[in-house]
Amino acid sequence: MLESEQGHMFASLGTIPNIILTSIWAACVITCLIIEPILNVSWNKTYFTKGLPIFTIRVSATPRYNNIPPISRLQARFHSGWFLWDTSLVFKELDVDSYGFREKNFSRPLYPVIMHGMLFFDESNAQVVATGFMNWWMLGVLVVGLELMFAAFSLYVVLLIFLPFALAFAVSYRIQSRRFSKVAEFAAHAWTRQLLSEKNGPDIPRRSAP
Repeated sequence: MLESEQGHMFASLGTIPNIILTSIWAACVITCLIIEPILNVSWNKTYFTKGLPIFTIRVSATPRYNNIPPISRLQARFHSGWFLWDTSLVFKELDVDSYGFREKNFSRPLYPVIMHGMLFFDESNAQVVATGFMNWWMLGVLVVGLELMFAAFSLYVVLLIFLPFALAFAVSYRIQSRRFSKVAEFAAHAWTRQLLSEKNGPDIPRRSAP
């Protein structure tokens, strides 16, 4: 009887590290849910230029001018369309040769938004580069989900947690990567064919830094 009780006690002690680790990751996810929206809405430069890149596309361009396309052209092109998943994209200047962009807040896309983007006009290499960085909350959910799967691995857990998660991620990645590709392609086209005129008014972009 004593040996049995001791075995149960040691088994219980063995689960403590897993509980602590899961609690830490859960706290990280909650922190991300609080901090990330602030960085997102405030267009924090570090948030839009650093992170875990999960998508990158490079489109060749031969710009006629050093001026990059104005934000107004990009936002007019990627305004919400007929399809419910075709939500508006908003852009913000990060530097003289780069924009940050993301889905418009409260646009209610029908898919989980798993990444935000940076658009870089690489004049030295004659190309436009769009990079998608994974949203923090998605990374946190992924880590916690994997931790739960390893802590209580079973076919039931895989079917209940992993497969729906993987399906949602795949669908969202497909939608967003296609949209990010269109952003890069349109930006390259606009940069190549852009004609400066007075009708641009205040939207005429300034020259890039040499």
